[in-house]
Amino acid sequence: MKAGADLTVDTERFGTQVVQMLGAAEYRSARIRGCVSEKRRSQRRRWAAWAPKIRWPAVRFVPTIAAVAALVLLAGCGGASSPQPAGSIKVTLTEFKFDPSTISAPSGTVVFYLVNAGTTSHDMIIRDSSNNRIDGSELISAGDTFVLTVNGISAGTYTIFCDQSGHEASGMKGTLTIT
Repeated sequence: MKAGADLTVDTERFGTQVVQMLGAAEYRSARIRGCVSEKRRSQRRRWAAWAPKIRWPAVRFVPTIAAVAALVLLAGCGGASSPQPAGSIKVTLTEFKFDPSTISAPSGTVVFYLVNAGTTSHDMIIRDSSNNRIDGSELISAGDTFVLTVNGISAGTYTIFCDQSGHEASGMKGTLTIT
């Protein structure tokens, strides 16, 4: 089709077909009246003004950037064990038991190094003889560790247990004696 030619076509039936036949360059140069609404023309003008600004060589770096971002996010989710703090008491959590299940510690500040060696999430809660919660860890994912610091715990006998549904009833509990 010759540039500058006038063409009148039914917009509803042939608008996009005319553009496809002519191509974008000829469409812009041809004076086609009545085949595309003014709204469509303004949308196409905006696209034509924006399209040259895209820097296509940068697209090849997108997978690399996405991989680095995923690694950073995964590193923040745990998975890497933190070293055991000096003077802490190591407690291993597995399916339905604490190892050791009987723990003795002096009064004051007690630091527990919790290692979840099980296949499901666990936590460790400390409860006194009146069933009042003294302190506890957050939920520890399988394979992760957590440092629980209990400040100002007084002498007495406490129960440690996993607060997850059904875990305590399945035997995941023990005794903490503070002297």
